Amino acid sequence: MLTKKELGIIEQYVDEEFYDKEKLIKYLNIHDVVGNEVFSYCDRQKNGKSTYSSWLDYEKGYDPLPVSTFVNRTPFYFYAIDKKDLDVENIGTRHNLYSSLIGEDEDYSNEKIYMALEYVFYSLKLPIRKIFNYWINQTGYVKGDGFFQWIHYLKLCERFGIQEYFPERFIVAYNEILEMSGLEPIIYEINECGLGAPFIRNGIRLEFKGRFPICTNFT
Repeated sequence: MLTKKELGIIEQYVDEEFYDKEKLIKYLNIHDVVGNEVFSYCDRQKNGKSTYSSWLDYEKGYDPLPVSTFVNRTPFYFYAIDKKDLDVENIGTRHNLYSSLIGEDEDYSNEKIYMALEYVFYSLKLPIRKIFNYWINQTGYVKGDGFFQWIHYLKLCERFGIQEYFPERFIVAYNEILEMSGLEPIIYEINECGLGAPFIRNGIRLEFKGRFPICTNFT
């Protein structure tokens, strides 16, 4: 049977608009190991589409877990975007992490994702919406490499007693703390703007494409 604490986690982080909490609790109370069928079982489909990440339906996207571990990860599994508030600050999900790592990262594992999520959520107590969106807002990409750079940055922050977890200019702050640690900073390359063109001309202005470390006084 679920404990009072586990029921509290479900109550707080499972949105009744998207998932049937009663079904979820019923499933968890009669199983010792949670299979991925739990997601379709309690999902309230919207316009015929599942709310949860499709990766969770596949072996690569989900490993069967004991109930206690599953409940601990409930905030991540059942995080849902509010489509009424969809903007650059609210587009990231766990699906982005799966999509960017599976098939690309030789060290990929579900545990790599969830250990990182548990670290920032439970140890650093950062808000879940910012966890899923900060790195996308900063880099302009939904690829997971930016997420794991941020995780590394946070661990270095703990090492040096820095509490600036969401720096205004992440790539600058990350390079600064890499150098503080005696590690090599990242050199960001200019991307092509067209067929082999390093820039495009806009009147007297030259426009380049890529990630550029800048400060607030840059014009």
